[in-house]
Amino acid sequence: MKYCYALYRSSPNLNTRRSSIELLRFIADRRALQWVPEFLSDDDPTIQNWGAALVDQLVFRSEIGISFTTSDRKAVSVNEMTPDHRELTMEAADQACAELLTLMKDHPTEVVRRYYDGIQQSLAQEFH
Repeated sequence: MKYCYALYRSSPNLNTRRSSIELLRFIADRRALQWVPEFLSDDDPTIQNWGAALVDQLVFRSEIGISFTTSDRKAVSVNEMTPDHRELTMEAADQACAELLTLMKDHPTEVVRRYYDGIQQSLAQEFH
């Protein structure tokens, strides 16, 4: 993971930088979350995309705890969701993850926002 991040930071070659983040999304664990804000703020939309994809992969592998909040602010874990839960807001289990989800939700690049929407829809559809 550190080698991928070092390549991203140091390589003058854009394709090398892109490829390092693309690889990182497959091998990363939670420790890579600290780098995602940097990827999301990179000038290159492809790097932003791979940064969002990294978060998506960690959610898919259950390395990021996600819960949902009902309209009356009652927390509902993914395991507790039922078809009766209609109006849900996705929330992360810790502050760092919550900040990443907010960055993704409000990101200026559409593909990053689509990753946020995809995470939310994927988790919600499992239980509806």
